[in-house]
Amino acid sequence: MRILLIEDDEHQAELMKHRLHKRHELHFADKLETGVEQCNLLKPDVVMVDLGLPDALDYKDTMSKIARVRLQAAVIIITGMDATLQFIDECRQHRTDAFIVKGRGDRSPEILDAVLAEAVAHRKRFLSKG
Repeated sequence: MRILLIEDDEHQAELMKHRLHKRHELHFADKLETGVEQCNLLKPDVVMVDLGLPDALDYKDTMSKIARVRLQAAVIIITGMDATLQFIDECRQHRTDAFIVKGRGDRSPEILDAVLAEAVAHRKRFLSKG
């Protein structure tokens, strides 16, 4: 699976790399603008994006720019924020397929693989509805 990770925290990016690189093709961007460019070039299966990127105004800015790319890719939010129902709903409106809370859902390769699989399945169901 081709995965684009958009994450400015080097430690978090290294954790993801360590947990995923043996089973997936990983690409990285540390800024939103670079990530959007790479989305267009790479056509990833999954985009994993942090909501606290330095060149984004806020999480809504991040989500709207990722949504405008109009990829077939599943989108997984990586966040350290507490996920309220309103927050989750807003992200879903911008075509988010799954969430990973830093320090919780990113700890094991098995959990990450399960989240990846569910996000891809969710995206396929969404796309099949037209």
